[in-house]
Amino acid sequence: MKVMDILARLVAEAGNRKGGALLNRIYNFMINSSDQQMRDLFTFLLDKAAVPYFAILRKWIFSGVLEDPFNEFFIRENRQCRKEDIELDMNDRYWEERFTYRDEMVPIFLEKQKSKVLHAGKYLFVIRECGRLDIKNPMEETTGQLSFTHSKGN
Repeated sequence: MKVMDILARLVAEAGNRKGGALLNRIYNFMINSSDQQMRDLFTFLLDKAAVPYFAILRKWIFSGVLEDPFNEFFIRENRQCRKEDIELDMNDRYWEERFTYRDEMVPIFLEKQKSKVLHAGKYLFVIRECGRLDIKNPMEETTGQLSFTHSKGN
């Protein structure tokens, strides 16, 4: 019953959250659990819930491609900014506004790296847009899965 009560509380608190916001809720439950069984449960849930999120992350940082059909990722694309507009207005608008943060979707565990993640994908995107490079994703050749571990004090 204890497990079911805690899961019911997670579902109630999660509400309509998705993507990074949902991962944050599960992560908070995981790190705030004093019981090892509960930490293991939330680690398992976080591992499973993060699979689609990490798929978006991998594609972005290794290829500069943002495929986020449900608006779950912490980077959003503004398709109104086009490279063709640079010829009309020579400022940094394209670079600064084409991809921006969706702060509520930044997972806690990526907060310190969010700028690096944003810029890694941006650089690859711009290179691809210029037609200068066929970018291959090195992660496509591996089947390695990212997972979470938790030790008290982290």
